[in-house]
Amino acid sequence: MQKVRPDRASYLYIQGASVYFEYYRCQAQEAKGTLLLLHGFLASSACFHQLVPYLHKDYHLISCDLPVFGRSSKAPGTVYSLSGYAHLVVELAARLGHAYVTIVGHSMGGQVALHAAKAFPGQIERLVLLASSGYLQRVKRTYRAISYLPFAAPAIYAAIRRQDVRAFLCEAVYDKRVVTKAMVNAYTLPLSDASIGKGLTLLARHREGDLTSAELHTIAKPCLIINGREDPVIPVQTSVRLAKDLANSKLILLKRCGHLLPEEKPSLIAKHMKRFLRKT
Repeated sequence: MQKVRPDRASYLYIQGASVYFEYYRCQAQEAKGTLLLLHGFLASSACFHQLVPYLHKDYHLISCDLPVFGRSSKAPGTVYSLSGYAHLVVELAARLGHAYVTIVGHSMGGQVALHAAKAFPGQIERLVLLASSGYLQRVKRTYRAISYLPFAAPAIYAAIRRQDVRAFLCEAVYDKRVVTKAMVNAYTLPLSDASIGKGLTLLARHREGDLTSAELHTIAKPCLIINGREDPVIPVQTSVRLAKDLANSKLILLKRCGHLLPEEKPSLIAKHMKRFLRKT
C-alpha cells in the first residue's frame, strides 16, 4: 500500500525534551478514535509507516520518537524511564487535542503503554501490545555505575556504529524480503547522531524494571496482545504471561512472523486491531 504523508510533522518541547511527532488526521468524516503509536528500543516512528495506511481512514493517528531515539533529542533534560515516557506521550496527545487515546505499543513501547494505562486510566481507552517487552528487571547497579564514567557514552556510540543494521533487521524478522533499503536507512540514520551514546547512558540509569504481575493485575483496560511465533527478540512466553496477568486481554500468536510486526504484517495487524477496536 502507498505510503501516507502526515498532516503534521513537527516538534513539541515536553519535559525538557524536543519531541518529534507525526500526526495523521482521520480521512473519514467522523473518526472512530485516536491511536497513539509507540515504537520500541533503537527504533522510531518510522516503524509504523507501513501500518499507517491501513488505519488512518478510520482513526486519528499520533506517532512520536521517544527521547533518545529517532529525531527527538538525546541530550540531558528529561527523565529517561518508562514512567517518564508514559507521562510524556500522554501530555503529547493532550497537547495535540486528544486527551483520550488507545495506545499501540511495539516492543519497549508496549511497556510504556502499560505504564501509561496504570498511571492515567482515565485518559487511556484501550491497549494494543505488539511483541511487547515484559518482566525485565532494572539495569544492574554495576552497569548503572559504569554509565557515569567519561568513556561510557563514546563507547556505546562506537559499539552502535559498528553494528550491521541490515543484518540486525534480517535477524529480527521471519521473511528477510521485508527488509528494504528504505527500512535500513530509517533505522540507520538516527544512530549516526553521536549524542545517542549519552542518551542511552541516561536510559540505563533511569529505566526502572517492567511492571510486575501484581501491578499488571490492576490494569483493567481492554488489551489486545499480538506476538509472532518466530519472534527472536520477545519470546512467545512473555506475551502468554502478559495475557494471564492482564485480566481483560486477548492474545493472538501469528505464524511465520518475527519481531517487527508493524513492518512484517501491517495489513494483518490492522485487521486484528480493527476487529478488536470494534468489539470493545
